[in-house]
Amino acid sequence: MRGFRDLHKKGVQLNPGDMLSAQARESLIRDKYPQHKEEINQLSRRLGLSLKMIVGTVVFMLLIFLFTYFKNQ
Repeated sequence: MRGFRDLHKKGVQLNPGDMLSAQARESLIRDKYPQHKEEINQLSRRLGLSLKMIVGTVVFMLLIFLFTYFKNQ
């Protein structure tokens, strides 16, 4: 993702797991990168939204598959 790359160029070392945990993210921001707080939070929101969209798409595709499978029987 571009956000990770942009922050990496600024010297911010992020672990994707830190982006998913609010407590870990706030600790990272408070202790190491307070000047990049907004960018890190924005990246976290985008990552969460992306994961929700992926899960939603997979569930939707599964529902369509199940509907068509049982409709034809």
